[in-house]
Amino acid sequence: MNDVKDVLLGSTLHDPRGVFLDSLPKTISIVLEGYKGWVVNVTATTDQRVKDVLRALAPQGVFITETDPENQIVPDKIENDHLHLLSRTVTIAKELGVKKIQYTDGDRIITAATHYPKDLQALARRASELLDNKRTYVNLRRSVEDYFSHHAPLVQTEFEFNRLYSEAFGIPIDIGSTAHGMSIDVVEEILHRSPQMETVSFPHPKWLLIAKEMGVTIRSEETEHVLTFETPDQFKKEVKERIDEASLRYDLPLSTSNSPYKKVQQDYMATLGLDSTVSSKEWDLRFNTESQYLTILKNSLTLFGYNQEREGELRSDINRSLLSMEQRHRAINEALKTPPDEVSRMVQERAEHALSQNSSSPEGE
Repeated sequence: MNDVKDVLLGSTLHDPRGVFLDSLPKTISIVLEGYKGWVVNVTATTDQRVKDVLRALAPQGVFITETDPENQIVPDKIENDHLHLLSRTVTIAKELGVKKIQYTDGDRIITAATHYPKDLQALARRASELLDNKRTYVNLRRSVEDYFSHHAPLVQTEFEFNRLYSEAFGIPIDIGSTAHGMSIDVVEEILHRSPQMETVSFPHPKWLLIAKEMGVTIRSEETEHVLTFETPDQFKKEVKERIDEASLRYDLPLSTSNSPYKKVQQDYMATLGLDSTVSSKEWDLRFNTESQYLTILKNSLTLFGYNQEREGELRSDINRSLLSMEQRHRAINEALKTPPDEVSRMVQERAEHALSQNSSSPEGE
């Protein structure tokens, strides 16, 4: 338990299928052992049963807010949800006398509370220690193991923009962790500046750049387990059904329902995770996010105070990455549209060509 509970946690939670219903009471109990309270923003897509459970648990220290579709802070729906949450979190923080705020996606928090409660408590303590009451921003990063637990479209696109943000800021940065701590004055400036800047659907890099613009202290801290790939937790039932179906077909032992979470992740990656890896829609989403993140970084390079030569090097590096990204995006989409028989034929032709080249070379004589 965290004896100094001076951080207010804020999260967005969609859960349109209600898969976290049974987990919520335990999650809230664990969250409130480490945090001053939990502000949860639900949306029109959130399962009504989830909303009802959250409201029933409100007396324990949960604050429920819901995006008002009539109150458009920015044009992008996802960014608007985040800003609505931050706005309500600031109001509640002031009512509670709290000056430190942490944002983390709701599904990550639920997964951490379910499988890694001690690591979640450790995260709450570190957020409290790293955040000052004023002018502080903390990027809470995934460990290498947690980062590589994610599916291929995310890993391949996030690697590059994390590299370039780390290069620009001069410290390790993990934008995709969705875990960021901020003093309340930084959150207020994010609410003020965000509508004036270009749209970013998943707005965490914009928050970081606004903190840089303010000239506040920016810190970076690696976490363990708590920011691991959370999506498998949402599809445990579907994954088990697919694994069991395959087990029956090939007369293999049936899977158990109490597997360690790493096994749940592995089973997901062997089933539904493969589906996402060959999904054009998923690759489009990830490449679009990468493009937005790199573009806003390129447009903000003057914030870093580098000399003209260094700024030019960074700009060129970002431009090369944007070009490479476009080429990879096209190549992957073309490959996904190619029928399997055609892929086999192309591979065979290339293999035969390589063999013929090898046999005609001097070394092959």
